[in-house]
Amino acid sequence: MRTPRSTHELGTGFYVNNSVLNAVKDFQSVTNRISTLTIQSHPTEENDEDTKEAFYSELERVYNNQPRNNIKIVLGDANAKIGRENTYRDAIGRESLHERTNNNGTRFINFAMENNLRISRTRFPHKRIHKGTWTAPDGRTVNQIDYIAIQKRFSNSIKDVRTLRGADCDSDHFLVRATMKIRLKRTRKTITTQRKYCLESLKDPEVHNNYQREIEQCIGMELSEEIQRDVDQNWKQCKETIQDVTSRTLNKRQKNDKVWFNLECQQKVKERIDARARWLNNTSDETLKTIYYEKRRETQIFLRQKKRGTRHPISCRSWKKED
Repeated sequence: MRTPRSTHELGTGFYVNNSVLNAVKDFQSVTNRISTLTIQSHPTEENDEDTKEAFYSELERVYNNQPRNNIKIVLGDANAKIGRENTYRDAIGRESLHERTNNNGTRFINFAMENNLRISRTRFPHKRIHKGTWTAPDGRTVNQIDYIAIQKRFSNSIKDVRTLRGADCDSDHFLVRATMKIRLKRTRKTITTQRKYCLESLKDPEVHNNYQREIEQCIGMELSEEIQRDVDQNWKQCKETIQDVTSRTLNKRQKNDKVWFNLECQQKVKERIDARARWLNNTSDETLKTIYYEKRRETQIFLRQKKRGTRHPISCRSWKKED
């Protein structure tokens, strides 16, 4: 949870494709650094030893509390450099970006070896440009600090891991993609979703007045004595009236409809992506770097204001009710 005054230093987040959403059985947020689905923002190399010990002790506890038969994947920003030492070859492979392992890297490797994990991020051959995952503030130094580790018995299910530099995540980290082949249990959806309406259209005075007039007319109708005596029947009648008026006066909201994200927003995002691409092609050019960061900040502010509705009224996609 982030407050308006808090910094953007810690926290985890993830996207799940709708096709496998039902395969997600549980998500537990343990701390602002650890969750049982994704784990990110490990202690940095500059943190003191007590902080690192506390983090890995908590990580060990959470990992061991998961069911033994589950496929366990540890992934995220480990703030660690893993080298290519022969000592750790069985756990890390030989395709790391770095030659030597730093202190955080040693801790992460030890955690993996103690729990019989294999670090998949450093096992697949790729160009150096596709191994780096994080760009330092100077805009030139690129390190590999984001990793994916999986139990040894399931390690063959991961077919490839690489960095996608072209994906604009609006972050100093590059997107890391793992290709995994695994059989998921089929589940059937039993919950019927209710029709959603574009409530933002009520900001239009004409729509608002029409909706209010319809509600007052319908609810103001005299009810039978039986319904008046029964609270449940009274509530049911009121609910059905509101739903009926809403279906007749408001537009239907389209699936995944971001009513605030219009062509103007798309243009701003495109300008940011283009500025980022020009800088990535020539990271030594300070002018291109400055332009990208300015465009990034400008886009963030614009989208935030747009979402809050401070720039223009929100419009909805039109929908005509079938007869």
